[in-house]
Amino acid sequence: MTAYLAFITLFLGLVAGPQPLKLQVNDAVKSVKVVLDGETVATLRGAPWQTVIDFGPELKPRRLTAIAYDAKGEELSRESQLVNVARPSAEVGIALARADKGPGYVARLRWQHLTSERVTNMDAYLDGKPVTVDEPTRTIRLPKLNMKTIHILGARLSFADGTIAGREIVFGGEVVDEAATELTGIAVEQRTASRSDGCLQLEGAPVHVAAVERTRGLVAFVRDSDPTQVSRRLITGKSGSLVTRLPHAFTIPDTALQLFWTVPEEVPTSATTVSEVFGHSVAFDGGNTALGTLSLLARASGPDVRKAPRRADAVAAAAVHALRGGRRRAVVLVLGDDVSDASRHTPATVRRYLQSIGVPFFVWSVAGKTPELEATWGPIEDISSPPALQYATERLRKALERQRIAWVSVDPIAALQVTATADCAYVPIARR
Repeated sequence: MTAYLAFITLFLGLVAGPQPLKLQVNDAVKSVKVVLDGETVATLRGAPWQTVIDFGPELKPRRLTAIAYDAKGEELSRESQLVNVARPSAEVGIALARADKGPGYVARLRWQHLTSERVTNMDAYLDGKPVTVDEPTRTIRLPKLNMKTIHILGARLSFADGTIAGREIVFGGEVVDEAATELTGIAVEQRTASRSDGCLQLEGAPVHVAAVERTRGLVAFVRDSDPTQVSRRLITGKSGSLVTRLPHAFTIPDTALQLFWTVPEEVPTSATTVSEVFGHSVAFDGGNTALGTLSLLARASGPDVRKAPRRADAVAAAAVHALRGGRRRAVVLVLGDDVSDASRHTPATVRRYLQSIGVPFFVWSVAGKTPELEATWGPIEDISSPPALQYATERLRKALERQRIAWVSVDPIAALQVTATADCAYVPIARR
């Protein structure tokens, strides 16, 4: 019998502390070892194949691995998922098992969407040919197969919000594997050193760099939904004349600007406890004079909410969003008079997390600098006047201009451990 092991719990959101974990296996599997970052944290020896994993108090990029064994203790298969890194908003899994009735095999589909959007369409194929999905049971009854040869089974799901997610498994010939490609974009800073070949390394060995690009940028601004605290200081008669005299003072060319709100959205009750979503605006063109940082921060408003703000948590969520798509990136927290925070994570924890995933972080305050603010958030930039905002925007613009995306042939967790030699033209932004 071909062994199969799959995660039922998919950690698509930010994860810390104790979290429930559920696995699915078939009869060939007699025990499962659960490994977190190379350390065994649980051993399961029968149904129900579930446990609780403690991810610790810090937000960290993690690798969670489940390893299946037979009755003799020999490894049959393994599956991993990456936690607290950029992942799609929906993921699909395929569990292969013997049919309950009759010969042959049945594949069961499982999926998870960050906000529990409904599935609008399912397609599946076996060795390149379409096969039928029984939607009520989420199963695919496979035809009679020669299990001594390799087969490829794939599924593609469309969700109501337009998200498309798919997965392929390779089985037969004593193999069960999930097809994947490993090419990860990491943020690097360009410096004056000239060497670029073989100078990015992982544990002392050069890593293959497919390309280094100046991609389009994204700046995620975290700000309360109500822009009043910002606009009452920045939108004045003087600010209008400043914009007229310096039309590009608040623009960031070739960069999208997006606002994230500080209160999480309500998600359907069927969503898992590890999924949490902070709403955001559409992305604005940062090179558009009318939609530069001044206009974006002082005028754009979000949903009317009455809950306590969770600024640090929103910063972490915005950073993960900024990682997607291989873009030059930064996160800016904008503070007003109200600096209260009901976050689950401390500002210091979130700062360390953004440093570990390579997302530059800036804190701007329309109320000016205070020792208390800097003790909480670290360095603060005063944007209490249009000229001050102009200066902060210029610093942000220059930081993005130095940034590049290096595409390296390692997985997202290993990519965060890449370092540079002293004479390298590029330095990874992520720091351990």
